[in-house]
Amino acid sequence: MRKKAKTTKGTRQCQKCGKRFLPQHKGRLEATCVFCGAKQKKPQTISRLKAIAWKLFSEIVRRSEADEKGHCKCVVCGWYGPWPMFHAGHVLKGRAKGILFDRRCCHAECAVCNKTELRHDEYLLWAVEKYGKAAIDEMILAKWNGGSWTQAELLELIDGFRAELDELREIQDF
Repeated sequence: MRKKAKTTKGTRQCQKCGKRFLPQHKGRLEATCVFCGAKQKKPQTISRLKAIAWKLFSEIVRRSEADEKGHCKCVVCGWYGPWPMFHAGHVLKGRAKGILFDRRCCHAECAVCNKTELRHDEYLLWAVEKYGKAAIDEMILAKWNGGSWTQAELLELIDGFRAELDELREIQDF
């Protein structure tokens, strides 16, 4: 039976020299090796990358649905207000891979409508009217057949979202 390498909790292995060291400040994304001085980046987890991608995607959805004044209209109740006060709400609930970053499934929604299920049927009816029943059925299938994210997929999405958001910010004054 092979022995597992002994590691001290909280230590990192240097990517350059290979020695283990205790970072000066725990929890930071970047640390410096005490032996060779090389800067070390903490590897990004799938959940952290997904959160970064969602933040970018959410801003893209809300900004793209905003008018020239920077205001959006809730797809459910019709409330009109500044885009930062809106959420990017999903037609189909859940955060499955197949629908999480699907533009057809995500629209500007006020916080009240997004957090409560009271008027979700209205949102679904609006989406069926806009995209058709076939598109909604396709989204439902994608929701259940999505699989799980890989780090490479999320990094690629993040790069694309950053570029798209930069373009939107250049066009818009808000």
